[in-house]
Amino acid sequence: MKLEFLETNVHKSAEFKEEQFGIGDVRVIFEILRSKMYPNPIKSFTQEIMCNARDAHREVNTPNVPIVVKMPTSLDRIFSVRDYGIGIGPERMSNVFIKYGASTKRDDNDQTGGFGLGAKSPWSYTDTFGITTWTPNDDGQMVKREYIAYIDETRIGKLSLITEETSTEVRGTMITVACKPGDEYRFIDWVKQTTEYWKVRPTIKGADVKWDDVPKAFEGTDWYTLERDSYMGSYSYRSGDRAKAIIDEIPYTLQWANLKLDGWDGDLKNIGQSLFNVPLRIHFKTGELQLTANREEIDYSDKCIAVIQDRLKNIIKEFRKTIMEGIADADDLWDANMRWQMIKSNFRDIFDTSSWVDDDGEEHILTGNRVSFAKCGCIIWSYGRSSYGNTDKFKKDRWNTDNIKIEQDRKLCINDDTCERPNRRRLVTLFEKNNNALKGVDVIMLPLETAERAAALKKLREDFYIDLYKPIYLSTVVKAPVQRQTVTTASGTIAAKSTPVVTKAYKFLGDTYRKRERWDNLHNIDITTGSQVYVAVVRGEAYLDNACTNSTHINVYHLAQIHQSLGIDIYGIPKRSVHRVGPAWIKLVDAVKDKYDKLCDPVTLAMVDQVAKDSDYLFNKKLTNVSFLADATYYDQLSDDSELKKWIEVSKNAISAKDKLNQIEQFENILKNVNIQLVARTVKSKYDFVTMSGDVMKKYRLLSAIQGWGLSTVHRQAIVDYVNMIDKESQKKDGKGVKTPGNAAIMC
Repeated sequence: MKLEFLETNVHKSAEFKEEQFGIGDVRVIFEILRSKMYPNPIKSFTQEIMCNARDAHREVNTPNVPIVVKMPTSLDRIFSVRDYGIGIGPERMSNVFIKYGASTKRDDNDQTGGFGLGAKSPWSYTDTFGITTWTPNDDGQMVKREYIAYIDETRIGKLSLITEETSTEVRGTMITVACKPGDEYRFIDWVKQTTEYWKVRPTIKGADVKWDDVPKAFEGTDWYTLERDSYMGSYSYRSGDRAKAIIDEIPYTLQWANLKLDGWDGDLKNIGQSLFNVPLRIHFKTGELQLTANREEIDYSDKCIAVIQDRLKNIIKEFRKTIMEGIADADDLWDANMRWQMIKSNFRDIFDTSSWVDDDGEEHILTGNRVSFAKCGCIIWSYGRSSYGNTDKFKKDRWNTDNIKIEQDRKLCINDDTCERPNRRRLVTLFEKNNNALKGVDVIMLPLETAERAAALKKLREDFYIDLYKPIYLSTVVKAPVQRQTVTTASGTIAAKSTPVVTKAYKFLGDTYRKRERWDNLHNIDITTGSQVYVAVVRGEAYLDNACTNSTHINVYHLAQIHQSLGIDIYGIPKRSVHRVGPAWIKLVDAVKDKYDKLCDPVTLAMVDQVAKDSDYLFNKKLTNVSFLADATYYDQLSDDSELKKWIEVSKNAISAKDKLNQIEQFENILKNVNIQLVARTVKSKYDFVTMSGDVMKKYRLLSAIQGWGLSTVHRQAIVDYVNMIDKESQKKDGKGVKTPGNAAIMC
């Protein structure tokens, strides 16, 4: 990266006695450069080493070849970065690599470095690191040289050539640093964050690193924003995800306080500040912005601030244009407001308003999910589907209001009938005709008087552009027929009767303190046919017997427990109608007993023995981090005679048994709560897991030694190879022939 040095012209009025500034104690300066300028050493030196390796590929014109990064683990704590660039020859090592301030990257913007500090940055983390380089000699023979860079007693630092030998390796350089215990995850996190925006990401060894490729929501010239993620039913961004500058594919979080945006006009300032709270990514070319010496932050000089401010102003212009283009082809005002809602939800209301132009060139301000019709001379009735009832039901949400909701699967109607309230039979047709897709309806009520009705409709069309919302006129909707049954009178004639065809019934919805929200009132169910589980109900309270005695009352909490455990619908039949239920309908108490009997049948009890009680000695408490060995990928690699394999097989059965036993015990507690008598069950012991787990831990001692957080940093295949190695040696001692599993090395 080209560095900018200020040119200073000095004019003197006379010749003065002058002295040159210099360095008194070199050790102090080196100590500052090594350890005082890097607040986050792991982030800084991993970024510097990886960027140097990437620059090495650019130097030999192979930018699409990935560098190789090996992550440290608890068994192998070496972090290394290998490139296949030009390498570091002896001359370059002496004149550039070990010199602070020396760099080969100041003449162009194709490479990241330039300060001459990055190669020495590992000293911010450790006093010793290694350099291995492969370069050809004058005869073209590849030579491998291994160096150790270390801080000696002078605290200045030295470089020692350890070995020099011919090699068949590919030309390039590898930097190695020993990771301190407990820092393994920090290396993974910073390598992942540093390389997140690299077009050619490194090849990672020793750890499973996956980058989150979040889709782009809006995109412009060298900038884009990421989509918002749905979390707990609402929109949210990843924690702390703010606007970032991407410089040579390295992210730097922009600092609002350093950009001097307070001087912008009010609206522009607010929009700019809002952009900092969304995942905005702005790409800058190498050298376009200067960085601090430790390369952890942007150097907010006046020139850099001006560049960033100009880019932000252009982004705001492009943002507005992109939003307008996304709304321009909307079908109508309803569709335009729907689109504007999506844009606002994705960008936290960066822009307060937008507009849409109709076919006549008229511009309309968009308000989003609600549109006000105040002063139109009409009131609005709002209907929606019951949130706790059947999908073919609807109820009145609001009335005498002056605004409508703009939502998906919702419609706007105009009541042009001469009636004081919307005709319910027409609404029934609307809700049923849309096959349960319609979620709500807003009805604008026109005045009853003819003259007032005409004036209100004219005002709606001219002042509120109601026709652009594509409303439905209720008079055009066919009324739903009235359901009636026919009865034969004593004289033999047939007469119509408006009594419902079926008996009223209810469906249990769940635990709530409001009785009317516990039950869904069903209108279209025939209790004389079919087969359902039911309880008798009186005034919203459930009873286990049809006589509805106090001793058989079941409170709503216990009813919800049974409902969840059975996993089936429970219907409530009024006490006066329980004699009409069909013969295939099942009392709740009988359904519960039947489910419990099936859980406790002899076959089940033979499997669910006392071993389930001891399953705390399984993966729940012992060897938690090797539970992956139960997967076929690794399990099939273990020897059939392996103690660990046998233990895992029995563990699977025991865990399944414990789940079954938990279901039985849960049912027992529920039945006891509602005074249902149980037949005592017995289970017997089968396995001694205390002894078995002890034997496993004793045989595979390394698993016990590195148990805990350290085990999860070990490569999974290494654990499998270790277990097979122990089993192989054990079988040799027992005199059994063993087939060698292969030459796989224990790699981390």
